[in-house]
Amino acid sequence: MLEVLTQLAAILVVSFFLKELADRVKVPFIVLLVIGGTILATYSVVSIKTLDPFPEMIRTLALIMVVFSSAFHLNIEELKRHSKSILLLSTLGVVLTTLLIAATTLYLLPISFIAAALLGVLLSGTDAAAISTAIPEKASEVFQTLRAESLFNSPFAVILPLLLLDFIKIPEEALLNVPKLFLLITIGIVVGSAGGALGKKLLEQTKLKHIETLALAIAIATYVIAENILGSGILAVAVCSIILNTGKYESKDFLGEFNSELAFISTLFVFMLLGAQFKIHELVVDRFEIIAIIISLLVARMITSFVVLFHSEFNLKDRIRIGLIAPKGVSPAALAPLVLIPSYGIIGADFVVKITYIAIVVSTLVSLVVAKVTEEPKSEEDMLKEQLAEKSKARETKKLANAKQ
Repeated sequence: MLEVLTQLAAILVVSFFLKELADRVKVPFIVLLVIGGTILATYSVVSIKTLDPFPEMIRTLALIMVVFSSAFHLNIEELKRHSKSILLLSTLGVVLTTLLIAATTLYLLPISFIAAALLGVLLSGTDAAAISTAIPEKASEVFQTLRAESLFNSPFAVILPLLLLDFIKIPEEALLNVPKLFLLITIGIVVGSAGGALGKKLLEQTKLKHIETLALAIAIATYVIAENILGSGILAVAVCSIILNTGKYESKDFLGEFNSELAFISTLFVFMLLGAQFKIHELVVDRFEIIAIIISLLVARMITSFVVLFHSEFNLKDRIRIGLIAPKGVSPAALAPLVLIPSYGIIGADFVVKITYIAIVVSTLVSLVVAKVTEEPKSEEDMLKEQLAEKSKARETKKLANAKQ
């Protein structure tokens, strides 16, 4: 137990140091976390194997917090207005991206068809944790759409790699996972809706001093219930959080701040543990391989953006931004090691895992830079609204502090 606590303490200390460094040198924070995790693993400061089963538990709790916070800050009206585009990006977009990444990597890299297909399914979705960190809480409509897409494509990003692995191992039983995909989505939405409705009622009636603990309990309970009845826990948490945000309770702004802080701490663990899955010597790649994966990711996402959003409300500039912002993250990092299982007999499995890691770092770096560069300056009206909101939050915080005394 002491060894585990020592490693977790090391992760926290290094993470906060990297956050300070990233702020000073203007480098994307998440990328430093991933690289930092790899360095810690290389020098045996952190060992994923000795941490078992804590990494999986920590990653799950962290994802719940990140998704809960990210969904809580979604603009409901914009979500409704762009629901068609979000749905298309989260479903058809994932499938199309899978096919395009598989095709381009097969053409550009010396890999087998199965290896290319695995890269396609592993890198098909976008990551909620990376998107949440890259995009401000009160973002533009395009960024809000990207945030919603990252939340709702999670069932596809998880089930598609498992579906392909099942096909490789037992082809005749693989199709049984197709109904499971729809079951994941349906149960996730139903449980999330029920949890959100019940949670909203409880939050509106509970005492102010218990609201943070209650919200955390609602999020975890929603995830657990959905997962136990074969639903998508992450999707359920997202739906639940969106509904909670529609509630009318005085401390809602304070709850949003509390969620953001939890999400920040969770992000530290998510990406440090992601990086710690690999050591530096396992990631030796040549320049052509890096260029090839960059081309594959950018081409696949850009074509998907233009095809899926061809008749949408977004203009050319917006579609380009959506095409450039597509960070990969926790799902491929967690699923990629499965291809190494000997029973699958996948030729080039090590290469698939290595390229997946590089793709996570590259896509996150590109997405964070593009998000920063293309972030629209705030108007005077928006700045005035934010100032008023800050004053309102200050009053709410003071009121809550007095209520807790």
